[in-house]
Amino acid sequence: MNKGSALLLFLVLVVFFSSASAQLKSPQDNAFQADVENVILDYPNSFQHYIGNEIVNNPQSTDYASLLKIRGAEECTITKYPSKKRNRYSYQAVMITTDDFEKAKETFDTYYNRLNKVNFRFANQSYNLTGTYGEPTEEKKFTSTVFSVSPTEEGVKQLKVELSMEYVVTEWKVKLLVYEKEREDDEQGEIKDN
Repeated sequence: MNKGSALLLFLVLVVFFSSASAQLKSPQDNAFQADVENVILDYPNSFQHYIGNEIVNNPQSTDYASLLKIRGAEECTITKYPSKKRNRYSYQAVMITTDDFEKAKETFDTYYNRLNKVNFRFANQSYNLTGTYGEPTEEKKFTSTVFSVSPTEEGVKQLKVELSMEYVVTEWKVKLLVYEKEREDDEQGEIKDN
């Protein structure tokens, strides 16, 4: 075998193994990202395309089953917060519930990395999610990363995607939330004249 044939065989094997490796990871990542994209794209419609049966009706909110279940999630719900001005809605997916901190942290890290790869088209503009990683620790009992939409434009500037890890009673829960943030913490609300 001459040097040219050996080099060509080597390159073919490298391409084959690298594409096989990418294909092993890709379908799961792509399915999750497609589901998140579908939730985000229905955000302007207050998730109306995915509201299922009513689960719980509280004085301040109503929970509904979601017709779109993010692949890998244990449960998905949509919550309605009634208001005189305009009802608000949020989407929540419980990705894992476990008593094992390390397993919960690994799940949090996996979904953080996947969310950083989510991009979507909305109103003929391409967007992606950006968020600063927050390191989960057993001592904190709560960690959250809020992803913003980039570039920031009027139609999506209040959209937030949040990944949280929280210790509740005896278990760790990793959740994905999609919601509208009314205003920044340092913004003042309306002042009403009496």
